[in-house]
Amino acid sequence: MRGRRGLIGSNNVGKNGQIIWAIAIMSYFQARYSRTGLFLMDEPETALSPRTQVRLLNLLSQLSRAGNAQFIIATHSPIILACPWAVIYSFDQVPLASIRYEDTDHYKL
Repeated sequence: MRGRRGLIGSNNVGKNGQIIWAIAIMSYFQARYSRTGLFLMDEPETALSPRTQVRLLNLLSQLSRAGNAQFIIATHSPIILACPWAVIYSFDQVPLASIRYEDTDHYKL
């Protein structure tokens, strides 16, 4: 039927809550980060589905390109690490150095 939506997964417990959470997070990001400034984020992907992480990545890219905001993000997400024009620093080496996305363990995995 047109317009019908369903929830899938091995465990449907909590799926409605996850949907509401994802919508709330994206609305929060759009409202909060549409201002000009420098924003520090610690693992913003926590509790976000891969699809929602891609939406966040698109929003971060759009805001960065527009010159509205700069982001310093601590993340383990290969999706968030894929942000175009991002400079990625690896704390796995001394001294601290930038690394190409394709050279990260997350990408290789």
